[in-house]
Amino acid sequence: MARRFVSWLASTEAAGAIAERFGGYVEQALRSAKGDRLKFLEQLAESLPDRVEPLEALAREHLEHDNWAAANGKLDEALRLAPESATLLGLKAEVLDKQGDASEALRFYRRAVRVAPNDNKAFSAFVAALTKVGRKDDALRELDARLDLTPDYGPAWAEKGRLLLQARRFAESAEALQRAERLLPAGHSDLLAVRISLGEALRGANQYAEARDAFGRAVEADSELGDGHARKSILLVDIAEYREAAELLQSAIDRLPAVHENREARFGWLLNTRGWALYCDGGMPFAELEKLFREAGRHVPVAPFATKNLGQVFLRMPGRKEEGWGILERLAEVNVSQAPLDLVGWCHFRLGRYEAAEQWLRASLREDPDNAAATGFDLALVLLAKDATDARENYAEAKARAERHDVLRQRGLFHIAAQDAKEAVEDGVVEAVKGRERLKDLTTRLEELGFERQRLAKLALTETD
Repeated sequence: MARRFVSWLASTEAAGAIAERFGGYVEQALRSAKGDRLKFLEQLAESLPDRVEPLEALAREHLEHDNWAAANGKLDEALRLAPESATLLGLKAEVLDKQGDASEALRFYRRAVRVAPNDNKAFSAFVAALTKVGRKDDALRELDARLDLTPDYGPAWAEKGRLLLQARRFAESAEALQRAERLLPAGHSDLLAVRISLGEALRGANQYAEARDAFGRAVEADSELGDGHARKSILLVDIAEYREAAELLQSAIDRLPAVHENREARFGWLLNTRGWALYCDGGMPFAELEKLFREAGRHVPVAPFATKNLGQVFLRMPGRKEEGWGILERLAEVNVSQAPLDLVGWCHFRLGRYEAAEQWLRASLREDPDNAAATGFDLALVLLAKDATDARENYAEAKARAERHDVLRQRGLFHIAAQDAKEAVEDGVVEAVKGRERLKDLTTRLEELGFERQRLAKLALTETD
């Protein structure tokens, strides 16, 4: 604020009078303590009663220190002098928004756009305000009208794509975001977010190969915390490309900044996700996986997945099953806000509590439809274990749900289902004959999907199981 205001002082016709009255203290005062700056600006506003710039500077100073009422007052004074200033109208709207008066803020944003229809900043703020008050359809109409006039305005395409993504209109969202990506210049501050949103839209549209490419481009423009790395790694795990996911996650870990307010949480998440990818790949010793999941849990205060993964590792380690069951026991007793429904249901299942597992998993299917393909296989395994009358029908539904996805995602879904079936037989949670039949059907489908034979071999049960 100080540099912009000093530039105005130097260029204004009043510069001579200001210099005569205040000498060389202008820039010094603006760079000094808050109280001195406010005092100087108040004196300047009194000396130049017909100018809005000192009043705007005062409003910004108050805004910077969260003094909303004072900022509002100065903006009202300024707007009496310049009622058609898009800058002042937008600033007034920002203050009202921070005070919690979203509807009044929207009115001022609308006035700013009406006064300056070609002001991109004012338009973006207006659309954001419409979205904030829940008028997303109106926001989309405003964006379409703007794009009819300026079809090469990339930020408008980006915002339209994000709104369509929130509305789960994935194909339309992907189309808008692809336009945005083409139009935004290299190095644009929104390019990473556009590529991540595009990847999510393509995933929602069941285009996993294209989503993988979009996330790959996000990696190229990534943030210091590795948002692009994280999103791509999630997709790679979802399509059973575990080794590539683990390598990408290690790259993200290596590039994390030494100091960042969100470093600990991101570090813990990266460690856990890398550990899970390596667990699913089946190539890392369990003792090494234990270290990874323990370390992940130390960096995140509440880490239900890292905790579950540690318990799952213990179930595979000789002499550690009691520890594993203890961990799952504690997770199964948490409240709804502390862990996802499907995770709690899975814990109940591995503990042999079939009725509780079924209740939690059915609740997850109702409340988390995006994860229904994976949860459906979990529920089908529970019903197999309890010898439910509808077990076969439910398994057929789970397979059909999974097969609505493209081949890449099917590989991930059928692989995790097969891995869970194998472990359930090994732990005696599912009767061996029924479990072997289920596992054989799942691995047959994986073979049809082009799953490598050496990876299928890791899913084989021993004769003693």
